[in-house]
Amino acid sequence: MSESDPRIEAYARLLVERCIDPERGWHVLVATTTDARPLAEELSRQLARRGAYALTRIHFGGLYPLDVSWLTAAPPELALVLPPLEQHVVDRVDGSIFVLAPSDPPADADLTPEQRRGFRAQFSAYRARGRAGAAREVRCDFPTPHFARQAGLSLAEYEDVFYEACLRDWDEEGRRMQPVLERFDRAESVRIVGEGTDLTLSLAGRKGR
Repeated sequence: MSESDPRIEAYARLLVERCIDPERGWHVLVATTTDARPLAEELSRQLARRGAYALTRIHFGGLYPLDVSWLTAAPPELALVLPPLEQHVVDRVDGSIFVLAPSDPPADADLTPEQRRGFRAQFSAYRARGRAGAAREVRCDFPTPHFARQAGLSLAEYEDVFYEACLRDWDEEGRRMQPVLERFDRAESVRIVGEGTDLTLSLAGRKGR
């Protein structure tokens, strides 16, 4: 895919304008890998045009946008927490964009169980405020050969499927899904039944948006 693919600009605009919708002066953390460089650069441009600051974290090829080299070499007691200065930043950002864009194979594919605990703990720490509703956040993907191979498609085919799914009229989708949202909001639980599957999830205290 060419770095000038207009779908990248449209995707970045979706993430910034619809998912984060930053105000002037906001600090927005952008974390991804070198494999998503075209998107990372476009996200910076989009944030700048909104008068927001891009706090960019670019890493090398892991499934999660974290420093694989540091995490795999660090003692467990360090790997389980963010660096104090980085935690200070995370506690104060107004929004975050996490883009998963692994290399093929991902740089963090062969971790030990202990190293995986560190990865999960750090990524959870990055996302904690977003999940709690204390800061705006979006976690998304960027088409890479790894994702295409997992889907059994060429990269070009995967890009077409990916962008067709993402770049649509979301206002119209919202109107179309309104009856589903209302039905879920009236329910206390949802049950998913299929071949080899019988899963019940609680909806108590949760509302759709």
